[in-house]
Amino acid sequence: RVNSSGLIESVASGVPRLDWYATPAAQDLPATGCPALLVEASGQNLALQSEAFDISPWSVQFSATVSANTAISPDGTQNADTINLAADNDSRVRQSITLNNLTTYTISCFYKNIALTAGQTFRMRFNHALFVATATIDLAAGTATYILTGTPGTGYSGTATGRVDNYGNGWYRVSLTFTTGSGVSFASGLFEPANNNSGAARSFYAWGAQVETGSVATTYIRTTTAVASRAADTISASGALVSSLIGQTEGTIYAEVDLRNWTASGRILTCSNGTSDERLMIQVGANRTLQAIVTTASAD
Repeated sequence: RVNSSGLIESVASGVPRLDWYATPAAQDLPATGCPALLVEASGQNLALQSEAFDISPWSVQFSATVSANTAISPDGTQNADTINLAADNDSRVRQSITLNNLTTYTISCFYKNIALTAGQTFRMRFNHALFVATATIDLAAGTATYILTGTPGTGYSGTATGRVDNYGNGWYRVSLTFTTGSGVSFASGLFEPANNNSGAARSFYAWGAQVETGSVATTYIRTTTAVASRAADTISASGALVSSLIGQTEGTIYAEVDLRNWTASGRILTCSNGTSDERLMIQVGANRTLQAIVTTASAD
């Protein structure tokens, strides 16, 4: 979660993730008012050494260099690295990651500007023999553009998409989403911050690399020498806790939900008397329509 001081932190299992990100916007932190309860599906980060670009399996090529622990990261500690890309157009930091056929992936990383001015961009990409998915990043403007090239069908399917999220203190999380094709193997794919054929050097801070399945970047999962996972959030309340929060004859049910990763209909929230006779449901219907349904013993 993002705590009330604007820092990314982990909480123990069984503790609700009360998240202040964008509630208000992160750049306005420390926050006042109420956070949002963060509820996500399970997730897994396939990128190793997510906070240490100077350690294997990361490698540098074409005169790129990495200086470790040079800046305060979004978790409030000095564990962000400086990536220096040389003027060589192929200068890059890279890690090989195995992907599956016909699967949607999202790669993401936190970046902070050092001295780049508007228009001085670099690339975050997934580079494979059959396709290249690229986010061209302008840290001075806090923006990115996206492109997918290669062999349609065999290499990739659809188009590349992404977003840039402002985490305050100059940090942006840039994500890039793409879908692999039906190629024989994607074992040699490479996640790499790289130069953008500008013929000029680029330097910036980097932290929190993540590669995961799905069409959105979920909350950050730290890794070292092995893939790491996050269990799905499951929220429930009963008995005295419920009666103290929701009146017996009236109340308000509210949920704020990101629907971008929904591919089928399903329930978001259900309250009931323990049976199917009396319940209130907020759910996603066909074509991502939102529905609120109140069921009594006789009818919906």
